Amino acid sequence: MKFSTLLVVCEANICRSPLARASLANLTTLNIDSAGISARSGDPADEVYIEMAKKTGIDLTEHQSKPVTRDLLVTNDLILVMTNSQKNRVSERYPEFSGKISLLGRWLEGGLEISDPHRKSREAYAQVFNQIESACEKWAVKLR
Repeated sequence: MKFSTLLVVCEANICRSPLARASLANLTTLNIDSAGISARSGDPADEVYIEMAKKTGIDLTEHQSKPVTRDLLVTNDLILVMTNSQKNRVSERYPEFSGKISLLGRWLEGGLEISDPHRKSREAYAQVFNQIESACEKWAVKLR
């Protein structure tokens, strides 16, 4: 199946999904968006990830969070989530889209779930940052 649009979902849409959206946008020609299951509208990206991403040439300063909506799910061909719990929650809330949902870490060893680094150590942020970058690289290859 050929995908042209992709939605990356995490919890609050301030750490993992904005980074994954930006990374995938740099690696593919797809239209990519991000949202959060429990996100508020208009929150900026996490300061630690703004700083870390900047060092790799990714600018997250303009990011504004938004919640997952039916409209977002309808308009995207593929939905990538961070954890199986998120996959289950989105599938339960919107069962008609369950076939479009996959883990961002699906192609990493063991189908890795990518945990939330928010308010954890800088090392936790760095570990998750690297997992997201690796997962996005794998997805970029699969989506070609």
